[in-house]
Amino acid sequence: MRRRVRNVPQSMTVVPGVFSRRLVALLLAASVVAMTALSGCADGDGGASGDGTSGSSPDAGSGSTTAVAGRATVEIEGPAGMLGVRVFYPAAVIDGEAAADEGGPAAAVDAEDGPYPVIAFGHGYLARVSFYAATLDALAAEGFIVVAPTSQTGLLPDHSDFADELRAALDWAVAQGDEPGSLLFEAVDGGRLGVSGHSMGGGCALLAAARDRRIVAVSTLAAADTRPSSRDLLRRIGAPVQFIAGSEDAIAMVQAFQRPLYLATPTPRQLVVIEGGSHCGFLDRPPAVCDRGSLPSARQIALTRRLLSDWFGLYLKDDESLRAAVWDPPPDPLLEIVSDP
Repeated sequence: MRRRVRNVPQSMTVVPGVFSRRLVALLLAASVVAMTALSGCADGDGGASGDGTSGSSPDAGSGSTTAVAGRATVEIEGPAGMLGVRVFYPAAVIDGEAAADEGGPAAAVDAEDGPYPVIAFGHGYLARVSFYAATLDALAAEGFIVVAPTSQTGLLPDHSDFADELRAALDWAVAQGDEPGSLLFEAVDGGRLGVSGHSMGGGCALLAAARDRRIVAVSTLAAADTRPSSRDLLRRIGAPVQFIAGSEDAIAMVQAFQRPLYLATPTPRQLVVIEGGSHCGFLDRPPAVCDRGSLPSARQIALTRRLLSDWFGLYLKDDESLRAAVWDPPPDPLLEIVSDP
């Protein structure tokens, strides 16, 4: 595969941060229609297979993979009360079989290769964690623990609270690593924390990173700005930040959202534009009524999983073998990469 890489000129035009009310209303309406339709065809927030285990994706990333990912659902103490969190983690395998049946009790964590870095993931507007379950499974199979709050799914989410809920999920995972009898006991590397998210969740991941210096890596998918504006706080982030976007995104467009956010972010920073990718192409099962790109969604998802795995592998696992894949990859006609390391 080939990648096209270039450095962004510092004089690149920045779209103003305040958009017209008509544009904002149009984007909101498009999101509501798309996500409402998706919620009708998806299973509950636990995903299609529920708690237990699921197989990993062969396209997940460049590194080695664990055979299966485990899932669990927990309730934790959040900043404003009890908070539901979905947990995805590397699961133990016994004689080639998962340690728990599909849909059964949470499988044991694969302790042999731990402890593992932790990534908090934020879902998009009107979306559910289950819409991204296959991608989060793939990250877990690559050796990451992923914690995804199930909150803020209504029409009027609180972005500031969601950012703090991502941080609370990280706090919980770190504490569980020191708790005897916990599912994650001795499986958590509390010094290697990252955040990610899609659309609204991507913007909230940026907010979380701006508020929490423990976060050492950020990668977002079609990130949208938030209230309060994540763009205004990006200068506070002390971690490498990657923005992944689709060139044909009709909701959080590259020029209106991704490039301004990228340019407001301290280095090291990277903007990856998937040619032909769409906003809803980052979901496991994009709905027919949402925006569509010319690139098949399965291809967009495969590229996204590889990009996430390589980025977090480099910065959360210190895997220097991935540095060239991240910062100096061969050209790829499907990827336009703007880098400022």
